[in-house]
Amino acid sequence: MLDPQRWEYVRLIDRDGHSIRNDLYHKPEETASYIIWKEGDKIYAKDGHTGQIPFRGKDAATVIHSALNSLTSGRTWKEMVVLKGSFNISTKITIPDYTHLDLSQAKLVLNVDDRLLEIGSYCVVEGGELDGNRASYSGYGIYITGSQTVVKNVKVKDFEHWGLTVDGGTNNRIEDCYVENCKHGFHLINHAGFNQIINCQAVKNDERGFSIYEGRSNIIDGCIGDRNGLFNFIIQGSSIYASERNVISNCIALGDSGTTGSQAGIAIHNYCHRNKVVGCLSALNWDNGIEIYVTSGVTTTNHQNTVIGNTCYKNGYAGIMLRQARYSIVENNLCVSNGMRETAPATYPYRASGISLVADAGYESIRNKIIGNKCFDDGAGKQYAGIYEASNCDRNYITDNDVEMNTVIAIYKTGANTIVKRN
Repeated sequence: MLDPQRWEYVRLIDRDGHSIRNDLYHKPEETASYIIWKEGDKIYAKDGHTGQIPFRGKDAATVIHSALNSLTSGRTWKEMVVLKGSFNISTKITIPDYTHLDLSQAKLVLNVDDRLLEIGSYCVVEGGELDGNRASYSGYGIYITGSQTVVKNVKVKDFEHWGLTVDGGTNNRIEDCYVENCKHGFHLINHAGFNQIINCQAVKNDERGFSIYEGRSNIIDGCIGDRNGLFNFIIQGSSIYASERNVISNCIALGDSGTTGSQAGIAIHNYCHRNKVVGCLSALNWDNGIEIYVTSGVTTTNHQNTVIGNTCYKNGYAGIMLRQARYSIVENNLCVSNGMRETAPATYPYRASGISLVADAGYESIRNKIIGNKCFDDGAGKQYAGIYEASNCDRNYITDNDVEMNTVIAIYKTGANTIVKRN
């Protein structure tokens, strides 16, 4: 009697009279509900439990949807679908709740102006490559609308819009993913909360590498933002919904020698409160290394944000800039040779200092604590001051900092009630 697990080269005939590779039918994959592959111009979906082939056709999206829609209705456990090969996707693939989609042997190419994968709750999507074909189509890569979903080890590239988005979902985990050459990289929006982006990379995207907009209690940890066009990392709120209690930790934000690349390495912008940037490296960015910032014309302040234990090296402007910030803590950071792009440091010294505090007329940067930082120029001759407090700043507490070896001054303050001691 033949052992089905050893049938590797026998050919079978499908119902349309076509010869089919038997090894793809009978290679054991007992955990998969469906295995989907392409041979010639036909797509096949095999039932992983019965060995039958209930779905076949020339349109990959149709066959994939047929398999997904045939999974157990109303289930509360995950069922797996495996894709093998390269597929052109003509309509959005919607992944229902409690689905495990294994793309580790697959590449999906977008051929429609839409999202490539839209994912619900309690799902796992792992492996493979998603190509947005942005020269021809305007689309999104992975779009998560649910909660408690895991996406891992996926490469996403060439999407006209976002590479990977979590829209309003909670408790999702994005791990070991890579997004390149999209308009934006990773994006948490619409009150997304308690999500984690871990050990991911965003490289050379047009505008933002990692972004949290109107999100709360999210974590971005161990990630790399490399030469993204506007921001490598940004947290931003709105007048309707502030971004609060988010953490960017142990990340690397890289520009390109302080002359091109990211506007800022790590940014906390507008209506942001109680966020943290901890243990990161921000280097060679076009603008500031790390900034807690209110853009001109926005009538708000950011308060109670924390910047601790980071390194800011040879950024175009300040290493760390606080603009219209209140009650922030900037502690135990290393700021070396920043201000690389500033051509008039005597006119704009706050743009060429290790740590700067500034505010527009009519606003203030007040009651911030600048404690235990080390700021110096390592011979580049660019970092004007170790710590610079510009106009409209007062009641700040600047203490126990090491600010030797800056090009002009160690610490400059303007606030009558700002305390400077033990530096």
